[in-house]
Amino acid sequence: MLRFGLSTLDYLLLCEIRCGVSHTQCELITLLVKNGARLDMAEHSNGQIPLHIAIANRRICHVKTLLSLRTPLNSPDRSGKTPAMQALECSSDYDFLKLLLSFGASFTQLSDKVYKDKEKYKKQLRIISEHESRIRRAFNSARTNVTMEMTLRNVSQVFVSPLHEGEMIQNFTLNTQPQLPDTNHAYVLFVAVAEFQCDDTDKELCCTVNARMWGRSPVISAIMNDKECVQLKSGNNFAFLCVPCRDRNVIRMKFDPALIDFSDLMVLVQMVLVQMHNRPANSRLIH
Repeated sequence: MLRFGLSTLDYLLLCEIRCGVSHTQCELITLLVKNGARLDMAEHSNGQIPLHIAIANRRICHVKTLLSLRTPLNSPDRSGKTPAMQALECSSDYDFLKLLLSFGASFTQLSDKVYKDKEKYKKQLRIISEHESRIRRAFNSARTNVTMEMTLRNVSQVFVSPLHEGEMIQNFTLNTQPQLPDTNHAYVLFVAVAEFQCDDTDKELCCTVNARMWGRSPVISAIMNDKECVQLKSGNNFAFLCVPCRDRNVIRMKFDPALIDFSDLMVLVQMVLVQMHNRPANSRLIH
Protein backbone atom coordinates (compact mmCIF):
# COMPACT_ATOMS: atom_id res chain seq x y z
CA MET A 1 0.00 0.00 0.00
CA LEU A 2 2.84 2.39 0.81
CA ARG A 3 6.02 2.94 -1.10
CA PHE A 4 9.40 4.60 -0.55
CA GLY A 5 10.01 2.33 2.44
CA LEU A 6 7.69 4.25 4.76
CA SER A 7 5.72 2.38 7.39
CA THR A 8 2.10 3.14 8.22
CA LEU A 9 3.27 5.03 11.30
CA ASP A 10 5.75 7.09 9.26
CA TYR A 11 3.01 8.06 6.85
CA LEU A 12 0.58 9.07 9.56
CA LEU A 13 3.29 11.05 11.34
CA LEU A 14 3.66 13.24 8.25
CA CYS A 15 0.30 14.73 9.18
CA GLU A 16 1.68 15.81 12.55
CA ILE A 17 4.71 17.73 11.31
CA ARG A 18 4.38 21.48 10.77
CA CYS A 19 5.00 22.70 7.23
CA GLY A 20 7.46 25.43 6.40
CA VAL A 21 6.87 28.19 3.87
CA SER A 22 7.66 25.77 1.03
CA HIS A 23 5.06 23.23 2.27
CA THR A 24 7.43 20.30 1.80
CA GLN A 25 5.30 18.02 3.98
CA CYS A 26 2.21 18.70 1.88
CA GLU A 27 4.16 17.92 -1.27
CA LEU A 28 5.37 14.66 0.26
CA ILE A 29 1.83 13.66 1.27
CA THR A 30 0.64 14.37 -2.28
CA LEU A 31 3.50 12.37 -3.77
CA LEU A 32 2.80 9.39 -1.52
CA VAL A 33 -0.91 9.35 -2.36
CA LYS A 34 -0.25 9.60 -6.09
CA ASN A 35 2.07 6.61 -5.75
CA GLY A 36 -0.42 4.38 -3.98
CA ALA A 37 -0.70 5.47 -0.34
CA ARG A 38 -4.27 5.15 0.93
CA LEU A 39 -6.02 7.94 2.78
CA ASP A 40 -8.48 5.54 4.42
CA MET A 41 -5.68 3.70 6.22
CA ALA A 42 -6.24 3.94 9.98
CA GLU A 43 -3.76 3.94 12.85
CA HIS A 44 -4.08 0.61 14.69
CA SER A 45 -4.50 1.82 18.26
CA ASN A 46 -7.20 4.47 17.82
CA GLY A 47 -8.53 3.92 14.30
CA GLN A 48 -7.71 7.45 13.15
CA ILE A 49 -7.03 8.21 9.51
CA PRO A 50 -4.55 10.92 8.38
CA LEU A 51 -7.32 13.56 8.35
CA HIS A 52 -8.03 12.95 12.05
CA ILE A 53 -4.34 13.38 12.84
CA ALA A 54 -3.90 16.55 10.79
CA ILE A 55 -6.87 18.14 12.59
CA ALA A 56 -5.71 17.00 16.03
CA ASN A 57 -2.33 18.64 15.40
CA ARG A 58 -3.92 21.81 13.94
CA ARG A 59 -2.18 21.45 10.56
CA ILE A 60 -4.52 23.46 8.34
CA CYS A 61 -2.35 23.12 5.22
CA HIS A 62 -2.27 19.33 5.65
CA VAL A 63 -6.05 19.30 5.99
CA LYS A 64 -6.41 21.29 2.76
CA THR A 65 -4.03 18.90 1.01
CA LEU A 66 -5.85 15.80 2.24
CA LEU A 67 -9.21 17.25 1.22
CA SER A 68 -7.91 18.08 -2.26
CA LEU A 69 -6.73 14.45 -2.52
CA ARG A 70 -10.27 13.28 -1.63
CA THR A 71 -9.70 11.84 1.78
CA PRO A 72 -12.68 10.06 3.37
CA LEU A 73 -14.59 12.71 5.30
CA ASN A 74 -16.93 10.77 7.53
CA SER A 75 -14.81 7.85 8.78
CA PRO A 76 -15.19 7.40 12.56
CA ASP A 77 -12.24 6.42 14.76
CA ARG A 78 -12.52 3.72 17.44
CA SER A 79 -14.35 6.13 19.75
CA GLY A 80 -16.90 6.96 17.03
CA LYS A 81 -15.52 10.45 16.41
CA THR A 82 -15.44 11.63 12.79
CA PRO A 83 -12.93 14.24 11.57
CA ALA A 84 -15.72 16.87 11.63
CA MET A 85 -16.51 16.03 15.26
CA GLN A 86 -12.82 16.47 16.02
CA ALA A 87 -12.81 19.81 14.20
CA LEU A 88 -15.68 20.89 16.42
CA GLU A 89 -13.22 20.98 19.32
CA CYS A 90 -10.86 23.43 17.58
CA SER A 91 -12.42 26.19 19.65
CA SER A 92 -9.91 28.89 18.74
CA ASP A 93 -9.80 28.18 14.99
CA TYR A 94 -13.04 27.57 13.12
CA ASP A 95 -11.39 27.18 9.71
CA PHE A 96 -11.07 23.42 10.27
CA LEU A 97 -14.82 23.03 10.74
CA LYS A 98 -15.66 25.34 7.83
CA LEU A 99 -13.27 23.50 5.52
CA LEU A 100 -14.73 20.08 6.27
CA LEU A 101 -18.30 21.30 5.86
CA SER A 102 -17.48 22.96 2.55
CA PHE A 103 -16.07 19.66 1.26
CA GLY A 104 -19.24 17.75 2.19
CA ALA A 105 -18.70 16.46 5.73
CA SER A 106 -21.87 15.18 7.39
CA PHE A 107 -23.24 17.63 9.96
CA THR A 108 -26.13 15.68 11.50
CA GLN A 109 -24.14 14.48 14.53
CA LEU A 110 -22.56 17.92 14.85
CA SER A 111 -25.97 19.58 15.02
CA ASP A 112 -27.08 17.27 17.80
CA LYS A 113 -23.96 18.00 19.84
CA VAL A 114 -23.89 21.79 19.49
CA TYR A 115 -27.61 22.14 20.26
CA LYS A 116 -27.07 20.30 23.55
CA ASP A 117 -24.44 22.83 24.65
CA LYS A 118 -25.23 26.06 22.81
CA GLU A 119 -23.13 28.23 25.09
CA LYS A 120 -19.94 26.20 24.64
CA TYR A 121 -20.38 25.87 20.88
CA LYS A 122 -21.91 29.27 20.21
CA LYS A 123 -19.72 30.12 17.19
CA GLN A 124 -19.78 26.57 15.83
CA LEU A 125 -23.56 26.50 16.13
CA ARG A 126 -23.81 29.62 14.00
CA ILE A 127 -21.52 28.15 11.33
CA ILE A 128 -23.34 24.81 11.20
CA SER A 129 -26.81 26.37 11.27
CA GLU A 130 -26.02 28.76 8.42
CA HIS A 131 -24.46 25.94 6.39
CA GLU A 132 -27.48 23.70 6.98
CA SER A 133 -29.85 26.54 6.05
CA ARG A 134 -28.07 27.16 2.75
CA ILE A 135 -28.23 23.46 1.90
CA ARG A 136 -31.90 23.29 2.80
CA ARG A 137 -32.76 26.36 0.71
CA ALA A 138 -30.88 25.03 -2.31
CA PHE A 139 -32.52 21.62 -1.92
CA ASN A 140 -36.01 23.11 -1.64
CA SER A 141 -35.39 25.30 -4.68
CA ALA A 142 -34.25 22.33 -6.77
CA ARG A 143 -37.25 20.31 -5.62
CA THR A 144 -39.84 22.96 -6.51
CA ASN A 145 -40.02 22.09 -10.20
CA VAL A 146 -40.73 18.40 -9.60
CA THR A 147 -43.17 18.74 -6.71
CA MET A 148 -45.67 21.27 -8.06
CA GLU A 149 -48.51 18.73 -7.83
CA MET A 150 -47.57 17.63 -4.31
CA THR A 151 -47.91 18.77 -0.71
CA LEU A 152 -44.74 18.03 1.26
CA ARG A 153 -43.85 17.59 4.90
CA ASN A 154 -40.18 17.11 5.69
CA VAL A 155 -39.55 14.11 7.94
CA SER A 156 -35.75 13.95 8.14
CA GLN A 157 -32.88 16.39 7.90
CA VAL A 158 -31.14 16.94 4.59
CA PHE A 159 -28.18 14.55 4.48
CA VAL A 160 -25.05 15.32 2.46
CA SER A 161 -22.29 13.12 1.08
CA PRO A 162 -19.46 13.77 -1.41
CA LEU A 163 -20.13 11.92 -4.65
CA HIS A 164 -16.52 10.72 -4.80
CA GLU A 165 -17.02 8.57 -1.67
CA GLY A 166 -19.10 6.18 -3.78
CA GLU A 167 -21.93 5.67 -1.33
CA MET A 168 -23.93 7.35 1.41
CA ILE A 169 -24.92 5.75 4.70
CA GLN A 170 -27.06 7.89 7.01
CA ASN A 171 -29.55 7.24 9.76
CA PHE A 172 -32.32 9.08 11.57
CA THR A 173 -34.83 8.22 14.28
CA LEU A 174 -38.63 8.44 14.28
CA ASN A 175 -40.25 8.51 17.70
CA THR A 176 -43.65 7.33 16.46
CA GLN A 177 -44.84 4.68 14.05
CA PRO A 178 -45.05 6.21 10.54
CA GLN A 179 -48.62 6.33 9.25
CA LEU A 180 -49.97 7.10 5.78
CA PRO A 181 -53.28 9.01 5.92
CA ASP A 182 -54.59 7.56 2.64
CA THR A 183 -53.56 6.06 -0.69
CA ASN A 184 -52.49 9.44 -2.09
CA HIS A 185 -49.72 9.74 0.50
CA ALA A 186 -46.28 8.15 0.46
CA TYR A 187 -42.85 8.49 2.04
CA VAL A 188 -40.30 9.55 -0.55
CA LEU A 189 -36.52 9.91 -0.55
CA PHE A 190 -35.69 12.94 -2.67
CA VAL A 191 -32.18 13.20 -4.13
CA ALA A 192 -30.43 16.31 -5.43
CA VAL A 193 -26.98 16.90 -6.88
CA ALA A 194 -25.23 19.94 -5.43
CA GLU A 195 -22.18 22.07 -6.01
CA PHE A 196 -20.45 23.69 -3.03
CA GLN A 197 -18.40 26.79 -3.84
CA CYS A 198 -16.03 28.00 -1.13
CA ASP A 199 -15.76 31.69 -0.29
CA ASP A 200 -12.54 32.41 1.59
CA THR A 201 -13.39 36.11 1.91
CA ASP A 202 -16.37 35.48 4.21
CA LYS A 203 -15.34 34.58 7.76
CA GLU A 204 -18.80 33.25 8.65
CA LEU A 205 -19.72 31.41 5.44
CA CYS A 206 -18.54 27.89 4.61
CA CYS A 207 -19.69 27.92 1.00
CA THR A 208 -22.49 28.80 -1.37
CA VAL A 209 -24.73 25.91 -2.46
CA ASN A 210 -26.44 25.25 -5.79
CA ALA A 211 -28.52 22.11 -6.33
CA ARG A 212 -30.40 20.39 -9.16
CA MET A 213 -32.83 17.51 -9.64
CA TRP A 214 -32.55 17.21 -13.40
CA GLY A 215 -30.08 15.64 -15.82
CA ARG A 216 -28.23 12.48 -14.90
CA SER A 217 -28.66 11.19 -11.37
CA PRO A 218 -25.59 9.61 -9.74
CA VAL A 219 -27.72 7.22 -7.65
CA ILE A 220 -27.83 3.62 -8.89
CA SER A 221 -29.50 2.06 -5.84
CA ALA A 222 -31.37 3.26 -2.76
CA ILE A 223 -32.03 1.06 0.27
CA MET A 224 -33.84 1.83 3.50
CA ASN A 225 -33.74 -0.61 6.40
CA ASP A 226 -32.39 -3.36 4.11
CA LYS A 227 -35.31 -2.97 1.68
CA GLU A 228 -34.74 -1.68 -1.82
CA CYS A 229 -36.58 1.55 -2.63
CA VAL A 230 -38.38 1.87 -5.97
CA GLN A 231 -38.52 4.91 -8.21
CA LEU A 232 -41.47 7.24 -7.70
CA LYS A 233 -41.58 7.63 -11.48
CA SER A 234 -40.09 5.02 -13.77
CA GLY A 235 -36.68 6.10 -15.07
CA ASN A 236 -36.24 8.88 -12.48
CA ASN A 237 -33.46 8.32 -9.94
CA PHE A 238 -34.12 11.56 -8.07
CA ALA A 239 -37.14 10.29 -6.08
CA PHE A 240 -37.62 6.90 -4.41
CA LEU A 241 -40.55 5.44 -2.52
CA CYS A 242 -39.49 4.13 0.88
CA VAL A 243 -40.94 2.40 3.94
CA PRO A 244 -39.65 3.92 7.22
CA CYS A 245 -40.15 2.40 10.65
CA ARG A 246 -40.34 3.60 14.21
CA ASP A 247 -36.96 4.17 15.90
CA ARG A 248 -33.78 3.94 13.83
CA ASN A 249 -33.93 4.14 10.03
CA VAL A 250 -30.85 3.54 7.89
CA ILE A 251 -30.47 4.95 4.37
CA ARG A 252 -27.89 3.44 2.02
CA MET A 253 -27.29 4.83 -1.44
CA LYS A 254 -24.74 3.71 -4.00
CA PHE A 255 -23.43 6.07 -6.65
CA ASP A 256 -22.55 5.42 -10.28
CA PRO A 257 -18.82 4.52 -10.46
CA ALA A 258 -18.60 6.25 -13.84
CA LEU A 259 -19.38 9.59 -12.17
CA ILE A 260 -17.21 9.25 -9.08
CA ASP A 261 -13.58 9.60 -10.11
CA PHE A 262 -13.48 13.18 -11.30
CA SER A 263 -16.48 14.69 -9.55
CA ASP A 264 -16.48 17.35 -6.85
CA LEU A 265 -20.27 17.28 -6.60
CA MET A 266 -22.30 16.47 -3.48
CA VAL A 267 -25.38 14.30 -3.12
CA LEU A 268 -28.24 15.61 -0.95
CA VAL A 269 -30.98 13.31 0.38
CA GLN A 270 -34.08 13.93 2.47
CA MET A 271 -37.11 11.83 3.42
CA VAL A 272 -40.44 13.58 2.94
CA LEU A 273 -44.10 12.70 3.44
CA VAL A 274 -45.77 13.42 0.10
CA GLN A 275 -49.42 13.95 -0.79
CA MET A 276 -50.02 13.51 -4.53
CA HIS A 277 -52.79 15.80 -5.85
CA ASN A 278 -52.66 14.68 -9.47
CA ARG A 279 -50.86 11.38 -9.63
CA PRO A 280 -48.94 10.90 -12.92
CA ALA A 281 -49.82 7.78 -14.88
CA ASN A 282 -46.32 6.34 -14.45
CA SER A 283 -46.04 7.02 -10.70
CA ARG A 284 -46.05 4.20 -8.16
CA LEU A 285 -47.19 4.54 -4.56
CA ILE A 286 -46.56 1.70 -2.14
CA HIS A 287 -48.28 1.01 1.16
